[in-house]
Amino acid sequence: MTSPIHAHIHSLIASRGPLPFSAFMEVALYHPDLGYYTQDISRQGPKGDYTTAPVLGNLFAHTLARFLAPILRDNPHFSLVEPGPGGGALASQLLLALDCLDALPKSYILVEPLTRPREILDHLLSDLPRNLLARLDICADFPTSFCGLVLANELLDAMPIDLVDSDAASSLSEVLVDSKQQGFVFTHAPIRKELSSIFHDRSIPIYPYYRYSLPVGYTPWLKQVSSCLQTGMIILFDYGYPRHEYYHALRSSSNLVCYSQHQRHDKPLQNPGVDDISAHVDFTCVAESAVNSGLRVGHYCSQAEFLLAFGVAGVFNTLRQQSDNWTGLKLAGELKTLLQPTEMGENVKVMILTTQDQFVPEVLHPSDRAHSL
Repeated sequence: MTSPIHAHIHSLIASRGPLPFSAFMEVALYHPDLGYYTQDISRQGPKGDYTTAPVLGNLFAHTLARFLAPILRDNPHFSLVEPGPGGGALASQLLLALDCLDALPKSYILVEPLTRPREILDHLLSDLPRNLLARLDICADFPTSFCGLVLANELLDAMPIDLVDSDAASSLSEVLVDSKQQGFVFTHAPIRKELSSIFHDRSIPIYPYYRYSLPVGYTPWLKQVSSCLQTGMIILFDYGYPRHEYYHALRSSSNLVCYSQHQRHDKPLQNPGVDDISAHVDFTCVAESAVNSGLRVGHYCSQAEFLLAFGVAGVFNTLRQQSDNWTGLKLAGELKTLLQPTEMGENVKVMILTTQDQFVPEVLHPSDRAHSL
Protein backbone atom coordinates (compact mmCIF):
# COMPACT_ATOMS: atom_id res chain seq x y z
CA MET A 1 0.00 0.00 0.00
CA THR A 2 1.49 3.34 -1.04
CA SER A 3 1.39 6.45 1.15
CA PRO A 4 -0.59 9.53 0.01
CA ILE A 5 2.59 11.36 -1.07
CA HIS A 6 3.77 8.31 -3.03
CA ALA A 7 0.41 8.21 -4.78
CA HIS A 8 0.59 11.93 -5.50
CA ILE A 9 4.07 11.71 -7.06
CA HIS A 10 3.07 8.64 -9.08
CA SER A 11 0.11 10.60 -10.45
CA LEU A 12 2.38 13.50 -11.39
CA ILE A 13 4.69 11.16 -13.27
CA ALA A 14 1.73 9.49 -14.99
CA SER A 15 0.49 12.86 -16.27
CA ARG A 16 3.81 14.63 -16.99
CA GLY A 17 6.32 11.84 -17.52
CA PRO A 18 9.50 11.39 -15.46
CA LEU A 19 10.16 14.39 -13.21
CA PRO A 20 13.30 16.52 -12.94
CA PHE A 21 14.83 15.84 -9.55
CA SER A 22 14.14 19.46 -8.53
CA ALA A 23 10.40 18.88 -9.07
CA PHE A 24 10.51 15.64 -7.06
CA MET A 25 12.43 17.35 -4.24
CA GLU A 26 10.00 20.29 -4.22
CA VAL A 27 7.01 17.99 -3.73
CA ALA A 28 8.77 15.73 -1.21
CA LEU A 29 9.74 18.66 0.99
CA TYR A 30 7.05 21.29 0.43
CA HIS A 31 3.75 19.75 -0.68
CA PRO A 32 1.19 21.83 1.29
CA ASP A 33 -0.23 18.81 3.14
CA LEU A 34 2.15 15.89 2.60
CA GLY A 35 5.62 17.44 2.38
CA TYR A 36 8.43 16.80 4.83
CA TYR A 37 8.39 20.35 6.20
CA THR A 38 4.62 20.83 6.20
CA GLN A 39 3.60 18.01 8.50
CA ASP A 40 2.94 18.53 12.20
CA ILE A 41 6.09 16.64 13.18
CA SER A 42 9.22 17.90 14.93
CA ARG A 43 12.10 17.56 12.42
CA GLN A 44 14.90 19.06 14.53
CA GLY A 45 16.54 17.99 17.77
CA PRO A 46 16.99 14.62 19.50
CA LYS A 47 13.56 13.31 18.47
CA GLY A 48 13.85 14.53 14.88
CA ASP A 49 16.12 13.78 11.95
CA TYR A 50 18.84 16.42 12.29
CA THR A 51 20.17 19.12 14.59
CA THR A 52 20.75 22.81 13.89
CA ALA A 53 22.85 25.23 15.91
CA PRO A 54 19.90 26.97 17.64
CA VAL A 55 18.37 23.62 18.63
CA LEU A 56 21.59 22.66 20.46
CA GLY A 57 21.02 25.40 23.05
CA ASN A 58 21.50 29.12 23.66
CA LEU A 59 25.20 29.47 22.87
CA PHE A 60 24.83 30.09 19.14
CA ALA A 61 22.12 32.74 19.47
CA HIS A 62 23.80 34.59 22.34
CA THR A 63 27.04 34.82 20.34
CA LEU A 64 25.21 35.86 17.17
CA ALA A 65 23.51 38.57 19.24
CA ARG A 66 26.95 40.10 19.89
CA PHE A 67 27.35 40.57 16.13
CA LEU A 68 23.85 41.95 15.65
CA ALA A 69 23.59 44.23 18.69
CA PRO A 70 25.93 47.07 17.60
CA ILE A 71 24.34 47.16 14.15
CA LEU A 72 20.84 47.33 15.61
CA ARG A 73 21.79 50.02 18.12
CA ASP A 74 23.24 52.14 15.30
CA ASN A 75 20.16 51.49 13.16
CA PRO A 76 17.03 51.50 15.35
CA HIS A 77 14.86 51.41 12.20
CA PHE A 78 16.28 47.98 11.24
CA SER A 79 14.15 44.84 11.33
CA LEU A 80 15.36 41.27 11.67
CA VAL A 81 13.88 38.98 9.02
CA GLU A 82 14.28 35.20 9.32
CA PRO A 83 13.11 33.01 6.43
CA GLY A 84 12.71 29.29 7.09
CA PRO A 85 12.47 29.69 10.89
CA GLY A 86 11.68 26.05 11.67
CA GLY A 87 10.31 25.77 15.18
CA GLY A 88 11.29 29.32 16.11
CA ALA A 89 14.23 28.41 18.38
CA LEU A 90 16.57 31.02 16.88
CA ALA A 91 13.93 33.77 16.99
CA SER A 92 13.07 33.08 20.62
CA GLN A 93 16.68 32.91 21.80
CA LEU A 94 17.81 35.94 19.79
CA LEU A 95 15.00 38.18 21.01
CA LEU A 96 15.80 37.31 24.63
CA ALA A 97 19.54 37.82 24.08
CA LEU A 98 19.10 41.12 22.24
CA ASP A 99 16.73 42.36 24.93
CA CYS A 100 19.48 41.76 27.52
CA LEU A 101 21.88 43.74 25.31
CA ASP A 102 19.36 46.60 24.92
CA ALA A 103 19.44 46.10 21.15
CA LEU A 104 16.01 44.91 20.07
CA PRO A 105 15.15 45.34 16.38
CA LYS A 106 12.22 47.44 15.22
CA SER A 107 10.50 44.13 14.42
CA TYR A 108 11.38 40.45 14.10
CA ILE A 109 9.69 38.99 11.02
CA LEU A 110 9.48 35.23 10.53
CA VAL A 111 8.88 34.34 6.87
CA GLU A 112 7.07 31.00 6.56
CA PRO A 113 5.10 30.47 3.31
CA LEU A 114 3.22 27.39 4.54
CA THR A 115 0.02 27.74 6.59
CA ARG A 116 0.37 24.89 9.09
CA PRO A 117 4.01 25.70 10.05
CA ARG A 118 2.92 29.34 10.60
CA GLU A 119 0.23 28.16 13.00
CA ILE A 120 2.73 25.96 14.86
CA LEU A 121 5.21 28.86 15.11
CA ASP A 122 2.54 31.13 16.54
CA HIS A 123 1.82 28.56 19.25
CA LEU A 124 5.47 27.77 20.04
CA LEU A 125 6.43 31.43 20.47
CA SER A 126 3.36 32.48 22.44
CA ASP A 127 5.21 32.17 25.79
CA LEU A 128 7.67 34.97 25.00
CA PRO A 129 7.41 38.09 27.18
CA ARG A 130 4.85 40.61 25.98
CA ASN A 131 7.38 43.25 24.98
CA LEU A 132 9.04 40.72 22.65
CA LEU A 133 5.80 39.36 21.24
CA ALA A 134 4.88 42.91 20.31
CA ARG A 135 7.85 42.98 17.92
CA LEU A 136 7.21 39.55 16.45
CA ASP A 137 5.42 39.05 13.14
CA ILE A 138 4.86 35.76 11.29
CA CYS A 139 4.31 36.28 7.56
CA ALA A 140 3.91 34.21 4.40
CA ASP A 141 6.38 36.34 2.46
CA PHE A 142 9.03 39.03 2.77
CA PRO A 143 7.80 42.56 3.41
CA THR A 144 7.73 44.46 0.12
CA SER A 145 10.23 47.01 1.42
CA PHE A 146 12.33 46.99 4.58
CA CYS A 147 15.67 47.97 6.08
CA GLY A 148 17.49 45.47 8.22
CA LEU A 149 19.16 42.11 8.58
CA VAL A 150 18.09 38.83 6.99
CA LEU A 151 19.12 35.71 8.93
CA ALA A 152 19.00 32.43 7.01
CA ASN A 153 20.21 29.44 9.01
CA GLU A 154 20.34 26.21 6.98
CA LEU A 155 17.88 27.53 4.42
CA LEU A 156 19.75 27.27 1.12
CA ASP A 157 20.55 23.58 1.58
CA ALA A 158 16.82 22.82 1.51
CA MET A 159 16.31 24.47 -1.90
CA PRO A 160 15.62 21.97 -4.72
CA ILE A 161 18.46 20.99 -7.04
CA ASP A 162 18.70 19.26 -10.39
CA LEU A 163 20.92 16.23 -11.00
CA VAL A 164 23.09 15.53 -14.04
CA ASP A 165 25.22 12.44 -14.72
CA SER A 166 28.28 12.03 -16.92
CA ASP A 167 29.27 8.78 -18.62
CA ALA A 168 32.66 7.28 -19.51
CA ALA A 169 33.10 9.81 -22.33
CA SER A 170 32.07 12.71 -20.04
CA SER A 171 28.82 13.15 -21.97
CA LEU A 172 26.06 14.67 -19.85
CA SER A 173 22.48 13.47 -19.29
CA GLU A 174 19.81 14.70 -16.90
CA VAL A 175 18.76 12.47 -14.01
CA LEU A 176 14.96 12.16 -13.77
CA VAL A 177 12.63 10.39 -11.34
CA ASP A 178 10.31 7.72 -12.75
CA SER A 179 7.77 5.29 -11.27
CA LYS A 180 8.51 1.62 -10.76
CA GLN A 181 5.83 -0.54 -9.17
CA GLN A 182 5.23 0.99 -5.73
CA GLY A 183 8.42 3.05 -5.67
CA PHE A 184 10.62 5.38 -7.68
CA VAL A 185 13.79 4.99 -9.71
CA PHE A 186 16.30 7.25 -11.41
CA THR A 187 16.29 7.35 -15.18
CA HIS A 188 18.10 9.48 -17.75
CA ALA A 189 17.14 11.86 -20.53
CA PRO A 190 19.00 14.26 -22.82
CA ILE A 191 20.12 17.24 -20.79
CA ARG A 192 17.90 20.32 -21.02
CA LYS A 193 19.44 23.38 -22.63
CA GLU A 194 19.10 25.47 -19.46
CA LEU A 195 21.01 22.86 -17.45
CA SER A 196 23.68 22.45 -20.10
CA SER A 197 24.27 26.20 -20.11
CA ILE A 198 24.91 26.12 -16.35
CA PHE A 199 28.09 24.13 -16.92
CA HIS A 200 29.40 26.84 -19.23
CA ASP A 201 28.14 29.79 -17.18
CA ARG A 202 29.65 28.47 -13.93
CA SER A 203 32.80 26.95 -15.51
CA ILE A 204 32.03 23.58 -13.91
CA PRO A 205 34.67 20.93 -14.69
CA ILE A 206 33.32 17.83 -16.44
CA TYR A 207 34.60 14.47 -15.20
CA PRO A 208 33.65 10.96 -16.32
CA TYR A 209 31.26 8.96 -14.12
CA TYR A 210 30.24 11.95 -12.01
CA ARG A 211 26.88 12.97 -10.54
CA TYR A 212 26.45 16.74 -10.49
CA SER A 213 24.20 18.63 -8.09
CA LEU A 214 23.05 21.85 -9.76
CA PRO A 215 21.44 24.37 -7.39
CA VAL A 216 18.72 26.31 -9.20
CA GLY A 217 17.05 28.27 -6.41
CA TYR A 218 19.70 30.72 -5.17
CA THR A 219 19.27 33.31 -7.93
CA PRO A 220 15.47 33.74 -7.77
CA TRP A 221 15.56 33.80 -3.96
CA LEU A 222 18.33 36.42 -3.79
CA LYS A 223 16.64 38.54 -6.46
CA GLN A 224 13.44 38.50 -4.41
CA VAL A 225 15.20 39.40 -1.17
CA SER A 226 17.38 42.11 -2.72
CA SER A 227 14.34 43.71 -4.34
CA CYS A 228 12.76 44.06 -0.89
CA LEU A 229 15.89 44.98 1.10
CA GLN A 230 16.50 48.73 0.88
CA THR A 231 19.61 48.71 3.05
CA GLY A 232 21.17 46.07 5.27
CA MET A 233 22.69 42.61 5.21
CA ILE A 234 21.86 38.98 4.50
CA ILE A 235 23.63 36.57 6.87
CA LEU A 236 23.75 32.95 5.69
CA PHE A 237 24.76 29.93 7.78
CA ASP A 238 24.88 26.67 5.84
CA TYR A 239 26.78 23.50 5.02
CA GLY A 240 28.75 23.98 1.83
CA TYR A 241 31.91 24.75 -0.10
CA PRO A 242 33.37 27.09 -2.71
CA ARG A 243 32.94 25.72 -6.24
CA HIS A 244 36.44 24.27 -6.63
CA GLU A 245 35.69 22.03 -3.64
CA TYR A 246 32.00 21.52 -4.41
CA TYR A 247 32.83 19.97 -7.79
CA HIS A 248 36.10 18.35 -6.77
CA ALA A 249 36.94 15.17 -8.68
CA LEU A 250 36.69 13.11 -5.47
CA ARG A 251 33.22 14.42 -4.54
CA SER A 252 31.38 12.46 -7.23
CA SER A 253 28.03 12.13 -5.43
CA SER A 254 28.34 13.57 -1.93
CA ASN A 255 26.60 16.95 -2.28
CA LEU A 256 23.11 15.44 -2.02
CA VAL A 257 22.42 14.07 1.46
CA CYS A 258 19.42 12.62 3.29
CA TYR A 259 18.73 12.19 7.00
CA SER A 260 16.41 9.95 8.99
CA GLN A 261 16.57 9.90 12.80
CA HIS A 262 20.09 11.42 12.65
CA GLN A 263 21.32 8.73 10.29
CA ARG A 264 22.75 9.96 7.00
CA HIS A 265 22.01 8.08 3.77
CA ASP A 266 22.11 8.63 0.00
CA LYS A 267 18.70 7.28 -1.08
CA PRO A 268 16.48 10.32 -1.69
CA LEU A 269 13.80 8.31 -3.49
CA GLN A 270 13.05 5.78 -0.77
CA ASN A 271 10.93 7.84 1.67
CA PRO A 272 9.67 11.12 0.19
CA GLY A 273 7.86 13.21 2.79
CA VAL A 274 9.44 11.14 5.58
CA ASP A 275 13.21 11.61 5.22
CA ASP A 276 15.03 14.92 4.98
CA ILE A 277 16.59 15.69 1.58
CA SER A 278 19.18 18.44 1.34
CA ALA A 279 22.15 19.53 -0.75
CA HIS A 280 25.37 21.20 0.29
CA VAL A 281 25.60 24.81 -0.84
CA ASP A 282 27.76 26.00 -3.73
CA PHE A 283 28.86 29.28 -2.10
CA THR A 284 30.55 30.48 -5.28
CA CYS A 285 27.16 30.26 -6.98
CA VAL A 286 25.59 32.16 -4.07
CA ALA A 287 28.21 34.90 -4.42
CA GLU A 288 27.64 35.16 -8.18
CA SER A 289 23.87 35.28 -7.72
CA ALA A 290 24.25 37.96 -5.04
CA VAL A 291 26.40 40.19 -7.25
CA ASN A 292 23.96 39.75 -10.14
CA SER A 293 21.19 40.85 -7.76
CA GLY A 294 22.97 44.08 -6.87
CA LEU A 295 24.49 42.91 -3.57
CA ARG A 296 28.11 42.70 -2.41
CA VAL A 297 29.90 39.76 -0.80
CA GLY A 298 30.93 41.32 2.49
CA HIS A 299 32.45 38.26 4.15
CA TYR A 300 32.87 34.49 3.89
CA CYS A 301 34.32 32.29 6.66
CA SER A 302 33.69 29.16 8.71
CA GLN A 303 31.17 29.10 11.53
CA ALA A 304 33.97 28.53 14.05
CA GLU A 305 35.83 31.64 12.85
CA PHE A 306 32.66 33.72 13.04
CA LEU A 307 31.71 32.59 16.54
CA LEU A 308 35.25 32.98 17.89
CA ALA A 309 35.42 36.52 16.46
CA PHE A 310 32.36 37.47 18.51
CA GLY A 311 33.49 35.95 21.77
CA VAL A 312 31.81 32.58 21.96
CA ALA A 313 34.30 31.58 24.70
CA GLY A 314 33.20 34.53 26.84
CA VAL A 315 29.53 33.75 26.20
CA PHE A 316 30.19 30.14 27.21
CA ASN A 317 31.87 31.22 30.47
CA THR A 318 29.00 33.58 31.33
CA LEU A 319 26.33 30.95 30.67
CA ARG A 320 28.38 28.30 32.49
CA GLN A 321 28.52 30.44 35.63
CA GLN A 322 24.73 30.71 35.57
CA SER A 323 24.24 26.95 35.15
CA ASP A 324 24.12 23.85 37.29
CA ASN A 325 26.57 21.00 36.64
CA TRP A 326 24.32 19.15 34.20
CA THR A 327 23.58 22.26 32.15
CA GLY A 328 27.30 23.10 32.20
CA LEU A 329 28.14 19.72 30.70
CA LYS A 330 25.49 20.25 28.03
CA LEU A 331 26.99 23.67 27.27
CA ALA A 332 30.44 22.11 26.85
CA GLY A 333 29.05 19.62 24.35
CA GLU A 334 27.27 22.43 22.53
CA LEU A 335 30.51 24.43 22.28
CA LYS A 336 32.34 21.41 20.90
CA THR A 337 29.69 20.79 18.23
CA LEU A 338 29.62 24.44 17.16
CA LEU A 339 33.40 24.78 16.86
CA GLN A 340 34.94 21.39 16.12
CA PRO A 341 36.10 21.15 12.47
CA THR A 342 34.59 17.70 11.93
CA GLU A 343 31.22 18.89 13.27
CA MET A 344 29.72 22.33 12.50
CA GLY A 345 32.87 24.40 13.01
CA GLU A 346 34.36 23.98 9.55
CA ASN A 347 31.54 22.26 7.69
CA VAL A 348 29.13 25.16 8.21
CA LYS A 349 30.12 28.37 6.44
CA VAL A 350 28.99 31.94 7.04
CA MET A 351 28.43 34.33 4.16
CA ILE A 352 27.45 37.97 4.69
CA LEU A 353 25.93 39.78 1.74
CA THR A 354 25.42 43.52 1.99
CA THR A 355 23.73 46.33 0.15
CA GLN A 356 26.20 48.78 -1.37
CA ASP A 357 26.10 51.13 1.63
CA GLN A 358 26.80 48.54 4.36
CA PHE A 359 30.07 47.04 5.61
CA VAL A 360 30.90 44.16 7.95
CA PRO A 361 32.63 44.79 11.32
CA GLU A 362 36.41 44.98 11.23
CA VAL A 363 36.77 42.16 13.75
CA LEU A 364 35.78 39.76 10.95
CA HIS A 365 38.32 40.96 8.40
CA PRO A 366 41.18 38.56 9.37
CA SER A 367 38.99 35.49 8.81
CA ASP A 368 37.62 36.49 5.39
CA ARG A 369 37.91 33.71 2.78
CA ALA A 370 36.03 35.47 -0.01
CA HIS A 371 39.17 35.16 -2.15
CA SER A 372 38.64 31.37 -2.17
CA LEU A 373 35.31 31.68 -3.96
